[in-house]
Amino acid sequence: MRELVREVTVAAAGVTMILDAGQLGLGKDLAITVESTLGRPKAKLSLVVTGASTPDPDPALIGLVAQAREWFGQIAAGQQTSLTALARSAGVTKAYVRQVIGAAFLAPDLVTRIVEGRQPRALTAEKLKAMLPLPESWPEQRALFAAVN
Repeated sequence: MRELVREVTVAAAGVTMILDAGQLGLGKDLAITVESTLGRPKAKLSLVVTGASTPDPDPALIGLVAQAREWFGQIAAGQQTSLTALARSAGVTKAYVRQVIGAAFLAPDLVTRIVEGRQPRALTAEKLKAMLPLPESWPEQRALFAAVN
């Protein structure tokens, strides 16, 4: 394989490999380009190949959404009568509950993507918290998630 690959170039448009087709008996060199981008999700440099991603569930992100849904469920069921009571029972501040509980209203398909690990690679629990409160409109939420980088 090392003798076949003549050159690899990483550029903004993607990764290009020049193959020595003579090694395969084909004559001239072959160029293969794969669209990709460079990103720094979760504080590590990675190559993101367009259309080819492996699920990467983020336990902290999943936990944040689950916590928000649990808290909203407690309020809706009357188990907690106020954000103050909820915060006290959870051992957090009322401001934190107020910030995080908005994640309970994510569009169902966005929740599914998060649980399956198919969220935007740069979306972390901290980034989601910074995005809160989210728009009420699910299409607006989807657009917001699509713009995460």
